[in-house]
Amino acid sequence: MEKRRKEKNKNWKILAMVGIFGSFLSVMADLFLAFFPQGIYGFETVFTVDLTKVFTVFSQASHSRLLLSNYLAMIGIPLGWAGMYYVYMHLKREGRALMLSQILLISSAIAYFCGVLFHVSLSYIATAYRLKMNVNVASQQVIDNMIDLFIDFSQPLAYTFQVFIPLISIIFFILVISRNSRFPAWLGILNPLVILIIIAAIASFMPLATKTFLTVTIYNFSLLIFYLICFFTPKKETQV
Repeated sequence: MEKRRKEKNKNWKILAMVGIFGSFLSVMADLFLAFFPQGIYGFETVFTVDLTKVFTVFSQASHSRLLLSNYLAMIGIPLGWAGMYYVYMHLKREGRALMLSQILLISSAIAYFCGVLFHVSLSYIATAYRLKMNVNVASQQVIDNMIDLFIDFSQPLAYTFQVFIPLISIIFFILVISRNSRFPAWLGILNPLVILIIIAAIASFMPLATKTFLTVTIYNFSLLIFYLICFFTPKKETQV
């Protein structure tokens, strides 16, 4: 029994480390895509997902940066979900807690899936914005029309991700604060939504370079912090 418990804990730790590594890669993808130390017009505030602004901002990145961001996102974001599965494995899975835990897991899977599609799509449309600067007026109009149509496909992905972040955070808070997990009750307060708000508050009075870093990485950076906290917080030994 003791050997089985140790093996289970080892597997959980591997899950957490994969999630942390994936979240780190996702933060790097954000940096390659949109980080400019001098700041970027149209992206002065956190939580910006308006694609009419976002694509214009991202088009400032070079083609090499867009390529790196694209593939880091494709690898990092799916790996990051392992961190959420690690959290799920530390929640109680019986009775009402089982239903809430399953909602958290399914919601996070949808959110991460939308995050991958959204992040990868940005690289392609940002490239279109960059090309627009080097073609004639007629071609620019064609590219603008294509971008407008593409937004109809891509924008809902961003909004879906934004909706699921609070949902996941509320479920985590309820389960942990009501002691339906192996996490200490106080950890329920440090859910992804609260970490997002804290980062936003910190960014508001930081120097421009730091503010820009926090602004462009806020979603993946908050998840990275969340998984690190969950990983290093001592767990209760109760069976879940």
